[in-house]
Amino acid sequence: MAGRLLKVSSLATAVFASSGFYLYSRQLDLNDLSVVRFGRAAATTAVISYDYLTAFKHVEHGTDEYWAIKSKVHRRSAERLRDLCCANRGTFIKVGQHLGALDYLLPEEYTSTLKVLHSRAPQSSMEEIQQVIREDLGKEVLVRAVHWLFPDFAFMWLVEEAKKNMPLELDFLNEGLNAVKVSNMLADFPFLKVHTLN
Repeated sequence: MAGRLLKVSSLATAVFASSGFYLYSRQLDLNDLSVVRFGRAAATTAVISYDYLTAFKHVEHGTDEYWAIKSKVHRRSAERLRDLCCANRGTFIKVGQHLGALDYLLPEEYTSTLKVLHSRAPQSSMEEIQQVIREDLGKEVLVRAVHWLFPDFAFMWLVEEAKKNMPLELDFLNEGLNAVKVSNMLADFPFLKVHTLN
């Protein structure tokens, strides 16, 4: 039993040490690893869920105390979500900005807390930007990043489709002709208005 435990712990130590050395030698920021970012997101989601599940246990629904606690839980959860977005950066900030604009759907505590991501989101330093440019100039950055995150996802058709259709989308004369076609197709519906080019 002790021998087996020693073998397993030695193997685990070797794996963690090798991983640490590899990350150090590549000078990777741990925040760049999707497992770290999504692990942080899962932990934050768990904490927020636990807060909502436990906060109302001993409070009667609809009372003043209930609404006060609900507001506090919303505020705490929104702050945790904002902190998650700031820590994970990138797409998480974009999602946080979008959530901050959903004042017709989300509680005020969320929208007011997340709106700061529009004006005071974390910024990359000029050195970080230059490093990314040095590493990625001349490479298919988006395709490589998507492939790295989702290696089994067959997305090349999308790239090819975009290459084929992008010139058409940017051809405003073609877009104007399409608007005229759609306007003619929907002419029997007086409540619909299709804007056309003049």
